[in-house]
Formats: sequence, structure tokens, C-alpha cells
Amino acid sequence: MWGIRTIKFRRIHHEAGNSHSALGTVASVYDEALATQATSSSPDESTVRLSELVAALEIMGMKFISPTDQVKAEEKEIKRQEFADTSANDLADAMDETLSVADSMSDFEALGPSANPNQYEGPPPSPASSSRTETGFFCPTCKSHVKGKAKAPLSVPNDPHWVVTAGTRVGVFKDWSIAYQFVTGVSRSCFKRYESYEEAKAAYDHARASGAVRVLPSPY
Repeated sequence: MWGIRTIKFRRIHHEAGNSHSALGTVASVYDEALATQATSSSPDESTVRLSELVAALEIMGMKFISPTDQVKAEEKEIKRQEFADTSANDLADAMDETLSVADSMSDFEALGPSANPNQYEGPPPSPASSSRTETGFFCPTCKSHVKGKAKAPLSVPNDPHWVVTAGTRVGVFKDWSIAYQFVTGVSRSCFKRYESYEEAKAAYDHARASGAVRVLPSPY
């Protein structure tokens, strides 16, 4: 069996950075260890301790890594490489998904909500305090809103009509589907349903004469 022996080292001072001096230090330590081992009668004084040998070799600028530190360093490098590979793969997948979604988007989706052709935009808002009024009536013949002073047509159907005296547009309208867009969501709007065109026209003319007709700003 191998016995445990200790070699007593003699401390040698040298200038840092001088490789020749460091090499001489290691050689001196080794020679002294051999001499001590040859002359020593005690088995406990003839073994070179690893820590002392490493310290002597580090003087030469050599760096030693313990097996544990080496394993940790390798594991750290493996994890770093795996993380780099994963990040690169995730980025590639994200780019593929983005391009796929972009290809499937319609022109309106790509341009955003402002490009929606169904979005209703009302006429330019007018101040509520303005004295200007936009009058008009619904023509049963052409079935559309006509600007200007309401005039009774030659043939008037006895259908319900709507009078809007306060809204984004004012006048007499045959269908609610036309009148509602001028009052829906408009603050302080005013409208009323009449059973015939004659009643609606008379009510509108009376409101206009009394100054109750107002054009309100659009909420859109």
C-alpha cells in the first residue's frame, strides 16, 4: 500500500510575470521535495500535497480547474447553447406565423377600422346655436328627401310620415328607416310620427315658423 508522506516546502520569493523565475521556483520545490523524501525517516513527511503543487504551478501562469468546476462549466455551456437554439427556433416560428396571418388578412383588415366602407359618417357638424336651418321634405313620387320648402305633391298617399324638427337633418320623411339616422344618438333631437303627409307637413311648417327647427351636430 502507498503511504502518506509530507514534504516540507521552502517558500521562495520571485517577481510576478517572470516565467523563468516561476519555472525555477517549481524546480526548486520539486528538488527539495525529493531531497526531503530521501533523507526523511518519517513516512508522514515525504508526500507532496496537491494544493501546494497546484499553488506552485499557478506561479507559472497555469490555471487548474477542479473536476466539479469543469462539470459545472460544461453544463452551463450546454444550457446556453440550448437556450440560443430555442430562441432562434421560436423566432423563426413567430415569423412564419406572422407572415401566414398577414397573407390571410383582407384589404380592409390590413388597412384598419378606418377603411371599413360600412362605417357611417354623418355630415359635417353644425353649431346648435346657428340660426341656419336645412329644410326639406320627403317626395312620395321620387321617394327621397328633397331640400327646400315643403310642397304638397299632386298625389299624397295616406301613409305615416315622420317630422324631424331637431336633428342632423330636419324635414318631413316618409319612412322611419330614413328619419332615424338623423336623430339616433343625437343629443336633444326631436321627432314625431304623423298618420298622413298633410298632418306632418302642417306640423313641420308650424315648428319652422315658431323657430323650433334646429340642425344639430352629428355625434359621429
